[in-house]
Amino acid sequence: MTLRAFISSTMDDLVNERRLVAKRLKELGIEPVNAEAMPPSGLNSWDRIRGEIDSCQIVILILGDRYGWVPDDGHGAKLGKSVTHLEYDHAKERGKIILPFQKRLRYGHPVDTLRDDFRREVSEWSDGTFRQEFDFADELSELAGAAIIDLLRNTFLKNPPYPHRRPRSIPQPALPTSNRSTNKDVLIAGAGMSIAAGMPPASLLIGLLSHEIWDQPSQSERFNFSDVAEFYALQFGKEQLISRLVEAMDRLGNPQPTTAHKHAVNYFGAIITTNFDNLFEQACEQQGIPYIVMLPGESLPEVGNRLPIYKLIGSLDTPESLRLTQRETAVEVNSDLVMMAKQLTQRNPVTVIGHGLRDGLIPEILSQRPESLEGRMVSPIAAPMEEILLNRFHLKKVEISADDFMEDLIGGQ
Repeated sequence: MTLRAFISSTMDDLVNERRLVAKRLKELGIEPVNAEAMPPSGLNSWDRIRGEIDSCQIVILILGDRYGWVPDDGHGAKLGKSVTHLEYDHAKERGKIILPFQKRLRYGHPVDTLRDDFRREVSEWSDGTFRQEFDFADELSELAGAAIIDLLRNTFLKNPPYPHRRPRSIPQPALPTSNRSTNKDVLIAGAGMSIAAGMPPASLLIGLLSHEIWDQPSQSERFNFSDVAEFYALQFGKEQLISRLVEAMDRLGNPQPTTAHKHAVNYFGAIITTNFDNLFEQACEQQGIPYIVMLPGESLPEVGNRLPIYKLIGSLDTPESLRLTQRETAVEVNSDLVMMAKQLTQRNPVTVIGHGLRDGLIPEILSQRPESLEGRMVSPIAAPMEEILLNRFHLKKVEISADDFMEDLIGGQ
């Protein structure tokens, strides 16, 4: 389950604020729900708004200079309240978590009794919620991001369950073996595939960890996940680091294998991944496909007719296998697991999905691929400086979503 946040405010005067807050929410893996992005439907305006609020766990309320439009017919017409005020009332009635932000009014601003009364209502602790003030749109986006992370730590991440161990392999499939492709192509899967399934992105994990390390966690934005994980482990120990990650994975959603995961385990001859979730294993089990998981620090078993899944930084359900910090991944460069993955990419066509190719073990694994071998990088968007990486690793760009790519790939067999 992906967390959703409804953005409530007046429209015309807070366009930039709404846009930057929505952008920040997306960076944290939270789906922003705002009027600008709502597709047409057969519902009237208020029914649509009410339904969207009901579907969200969080409401971000932004109050600016204007009180907003007061409907003269339909829902709330007799109450004399603006649409934003009605949204706030409905969120309170539904028991939603409300995060209010008020823009500081300019000196000498015109008096607006309705606006001022509404701001006072939100501000008063007995009837409302503690609110934060801001001056600029970029300041608001930072405040909103910090408030979301703090909320997740204090509300959603409590009493972490102990990770359940899954089987490291499963026996012969219930389906005939002919249902799975026999090609040798190798999939390299990064965080993008897991995020699409509802897993928390690295930016959110960094935020959650950095709130326990620094008084001003915004400084963590300069570092990647493994940097922050390494410093967190030094401060609190690796056991607590793993506990925090398990909390985030278990409490912030219920990820399920996507179409891309399900097709991938049918099509590819091997999967190499830097993800520590179990989405590929789940996809195999749901379709009766035999698989074997390869983890750091363990001897490599015989693959046989099973799909090998090389998990380069380990698996959350086997905590001792996790290699989360820069130091730990650096040690793995010459490990049997990485060398085997490297050999696979030197001998077989490669498809990269959901990985930026900029850090971690993947650049090392791809470093000696022959130019003659086919290679693809699948991504729906073009990233700056991407051509440098594509040329370095002899890959061609396929600008399409992972699900659509896999649908086409399977359909073309």
